[in-house]
Amino acid sequence: MSKVVIDTQIKPVFWRAAGLFFSLLLTSFPAAAQLDNHAFQYSLPIKPEYEGQLRVAVQGFLFTKDNEYFNKIDEGRTYYGTQLAPRLVYFPSANIRLEAGIFLYKDYGTSRLRQVRPVFTAKYQKGPHSFLFGNIEGHLQHDYIEPLFDFERVMTNRLEEGMQYKLQTDRVKLDAWVDWQRQQYRFSNFQEQVAGGLTSEVTAYQDSAGWRLGVVPLQFLAMHRGGKLTRLRRLYKPCSTSLPACACDVSCPRLALCMRYISMATLRVIPTTLSRKYCPIIRATACI
Repeated sequence: MSKVVIDTQIKPVFWRAAGLFFSLLLTSFPAAAQLDNHAFQYSLPIKPEYEGQLRVAVQGFLFTKDNEYFNKIDEGRTYYGTQLAPRLVYFPSANIRLEAGIFLYKDYGTSRLRQVRPVFTAKYQKGPHSFLFGNIEGHLQHDYIEPLFDFERVMTNRLEEGMQYKLQTDRVKLDAWVDWQRQQYRFSNFQEQVAGGLTSEVTAYQDSAGWRLGVVPLQFLAMHRGGKLTRLRRLYKPCSTSLPACACDVSCPRLALCMRYISMATLRVIPTTLSRKYCPIIRATACI
């Protein structure tokens, strides 16, 4: 007579392995699919002990990066230069930071500066909330994935100007921003350009050791190009082939002003005094 013996010691090992497997699936580790770029980030600090103080801040960045690409997707090039941004910083209260200075950018191998721009930032911080106006905390500090925001922007597009709202808590991280890249004026022959976006990260649970459970990231990026002032750039044709066309360039403000008067209601004849003052070549009837 034979007796079958079942080894019950397998069950605890199985359940421990299964629990470890599911915990690995649901738990996030401090790992990343791209390089850690925190060394290139610089947040504008606000501390209560700074209230009423006037400080000097100097930010320098020396860089070199060589891209040896041999394909049709991206051209190989070398970045080699330096950036310097000295600023005066004033703290009128425990929650406000005001700073103004100048930004200098020079590529090595040339005697000229590539950029010389003024910088100004007003930052208000209250608890986990931060509001910025002027030069915002941009480029790599948005924490975008590199397919959306290339790492090389820290060298080529260092400054971002606009507004920004940031929220930082134990479970929620949010960055909403607007970057006004190009301003359009009357008679401009280009479009205005505005960029903006949002990055957020919500954590369902996080313990004291830094283990996080249920991390949900969200990233959004948009670009606007347009502006109502571009309607003044429309070209026109003379109503009669015997009339000479205006030889002014499209960007010529005199031509734009003449076109403005032409397009008004049913106006067909440009006054002689107006044509002599703004565009001497236009002398007779013309239409858009």
